[in-house]
Amino acid sequence: MATRQPYAGVPVFGTRCDASYTWCVVARQDAQEVRSPPAPFYVLAQGTATALMQMHAQYPHAYLLLGVLYLQAGLLDDAARELERLRTASPYAPASQKLWYDRQYLRKAQDAAEARQRSERSGGH
Repeated sequence: MATRQPYAGVPVFGTRCDASYTWCVVARQDAQEVRSPPAPFYVLAQGTATALMQMHAQYPHAYLLLGVLYLQAGLLDDAARELERLRTASPYAPASQKLWYDRQYLRKAQDAAEARQRSERSGGH
């Protein structure tokens, strides 16, 4: 099964790393135009993307570690995927049950990651 990894190349379409954007798809046929709802996304800082790719390559089965790292980076879908893998691999492990079912934990992790990203962008530590 192929897995998606964070992209660590040069941002496309003139985007900058460590910045938020909105994506919208426009389909045109004849004189009609249909737009998708706007979808916000965030381009990771180069160092963060590279570190995540290295950790994923070096520890592909360290689902808890990868899940926490993805949470810290604000990548909730990737974190949820790793935590689901942990739950599947170790269904009775307390950590897998706690992290998967505790939605509040995921929300707090996302809030912390967003605060850290804002702080980094503003030059804070």
